[in-house]
Amino acid sequence: MKIILRLFYIILIILLAVFLTNCTSSTDSKSKKQVVSFQDVWFSDAVDNDGDGYNSYARLNFDLDVSRGSLEVFVKIGVRFTDPLDTAGYYLYLESGSLVIDGTTTEDAVYIAVGYPNDELPEGGFDFLIQVCAQSDPEKVLVELSPANDDNLSNVLTDIPLEESFTDAGLAIYDAYWTGWTDNDGDSYASEATLVVDVDVNVGNTSDVFLVIYQKNYTSGSYSVLAVSEVFTVSGSSSEDAMGFVLTNFPHNLYDFKIEAYYDGGYYIEDTDDPVSNADLNDVALEPATEDVQTLNTWLWWDDGSYEEAYTWPSGGYFAVQFQKPVEAINCTITSIAINVTLRDLAYCYARFRVWDSFSNYPNNYIYAPAGDTYVGYDNWNYISPTIDVSSYSTFYVGFQQIYAYGFYLRADLTYPSQVRSYESSSGTSWSLLSDRDYAIQVYVEYTLSGKQKNSVETRGEWISSDNLYSDDRQTSPMSSVSLNK
Repeated sequence: MKIILRLFYIILIILLAVFLTNCTSSTDSKSKKQVVSFQDVWFSDAVDNDGDGYNSYARLNFDLDVSRGSLEVFVKIGVRFTDPLDTAGYYLYLESGSLVIDGTTTEDAVYIAVGYPNDELPEGGFDFLIQVCAQSDPEKVLVELSPANDDNLSNVLTDIPLEESFTDAGLAIYDAYWTGWTDNDGDSYASEATLVVDVDVNVGNTSDVFLVIYQKNYTSGSYSVLAVSEVFTVSGSSSEDAMGFVLTNFPHNLYDFKIEAYYDGGYYIEDTDDPVSNADLNDVALEPATEDVQTLNTWLWWDDGSYEEAYTWPSGGYFAVQFQKPVEAINCTITSIAINVTLRDLAYCYARFRVWDSFSNYPNNYIYAPAGDTYVGYDNWNYISPTIDVSSYSTFYVGFQQIYAYGFYLRADLTYPSQVRSYESSSGTSWSLLSDRDYAIQVYVEYTLSGKQKNSVETRGEWISSDNLYSDDRQTSPMSSVSLNK
């Protein structure tokens, strides 16, 4: 019996030793496993040049720990547009080089540049996924962190507003105003006006931009696209890069205008100017050139007002003086003809007033030839008041036929004429040009000026169709492009 008990105790001691050995072995094995974890993740050094809340650069910092010893790893950064439902996949943004994690120290914290010199991200909010992989086993993800892993971290990794650096230059419409206001008839409505837009960026920056200009009737509630500008370059706060857009021939009305500024290649409005922020864009009075007509009047003459001689006909001969329609006159009407005479025979002071068109610089066909004779009643200036439209003639001739021989004498300025304009004819068919005198024949004309007839919109820069507002291959019209300085 004693032998059996002794054997039992020996076996029990052996089994206990084996059990203890196994337990110690298991514990030592587990203690050798290295566990990687995130101690902290945060963004810093955000750059927002234009103050719009979107950053063109930020540091994505992270501090990794390992449970024991050190471990060589690398990091994959995934990115996607913010997805509250957490169903969208991530795209690989960056894969780092080799990193060494040393226990729980903070000295091994590193950062990834989000933005230049790495790939830049378009304007928007983004989610980031961080995966840590062993350098010895690249396919094995040791630990990962996403917005869904930790509520405390989701606010860091979610909805970080980013934009590309070229759109982070502080783009703003500094001013918009009118110049080149053409109001021929003085009714405060312009047939032509230039809208000058001065766009600025932060000092030291240069950006390529384009503008979208909208217009509406002042009683309308909604704007429509008037035109989209070509891409042009602005530098800092310079006014030398201001662009002018010429508007002409709008229907007679009051208009409101709105301007939006975009970066070239950008899809988001960087700044807006409208009637609320700028009174110059409110109730702009425009009209077509055909309504913007200015009526002017003037006397036309060639003599100097002093008359050294007077001439007459022994028979029914003609006197005439050549005139030109005023420069830029659209419509022109003779409303008065004056002749200065002397040495009248009161019984025979009659004349037949005439207006001719031109042929080879001589009087030709009649424009005005009324029946009947006009009595010349004064020994000085005598006037008649016809209405003769000479709008179609750049050159015309005004004079008269002397009905009776020696009935009166027409005065003449014998100062050597600067322009040879006086003519005479014994028959009215063959004319002589006189280079030694200016006859005292004058005409009073009323004429109008009108704005140039153009398309509804012209530009000092080029326009593109509003249909291509967001196209990368915007096609410009064949208009000239000229920068307008203030």
